Amino acid sequence: MTRFVALLLATVAMHISPTAASAEMSDASYRDAMGAIIAYARDMTTVVPCVYMSLSVPEGMPDKVEENWGDKATLGTFTLLLREGASPAQMDTFLSAYRDNYKPKWSVDDVRTAPRACHALVEAAVRMSGVGAPLLLRPPFSMYSKR
Repeated sequence: MTRFVALLLATVAMHISPTAASAEMSDASYRDAMGAIIAYARDMTTVVPCVYMSLSVPEGMPDKVEENWGDKATLGTFTLLLREGASPAQMDTFLSAYRDNYKPKWSVDDVRTAPRACHALVEAAVRMSGVGAPLLLRPPFSMYSKR
């Protein structure tokens, strides 16, 4: 996560102009983005480990994990918030929310139940829907990317 934080902060610094630095997203946009970020981080806590350890992963899926759910993909999606007018303070809270909610860790009990639980999660990731949808495909980010 440290590399992700450094990349995001560097990207934010490069893209914020003096006028944009004083701008902020509307309260409604901020709440929508924050909700999506928290839900995404929590979903990825279980989806990403399942995809990596699943025996039923289609060929090429690990590459798709990096392309759609890895640090680079998440970083690219976070930069959409800059285009939407997020202030540096708002970016910091978005990043903190992601970092605080993305905590993949597995216990022995998790590993015992993983095959059953992971099957549905891997299927969602293959379809890129529900809990398996990348951040870029979740509202409000899906709307931002079309602008």
